[in-house]
Amino acid sequence: MPAKIGGYVKPTLRGAAADAVRQRLQVKSDWTVRGLSADLKAAGIDVSHDTA
Repeated sequence: MPAKIGGYVKPTLRGAAADAVRQRLQVKSDWTVRGLSADLKAAGIDVSHDTA
């Protein structure tokens, strides 16, 4: 049976960006979304405008 075409795919954080978020959360678990977003941007990691 063929796979479905189209539909919504939930975004998933993977790779180096996911590792960067995990590392930051291990050091500081009470980030605000804006604070974590700014820290990731400062580290050169692209962050969606929805998180800023």
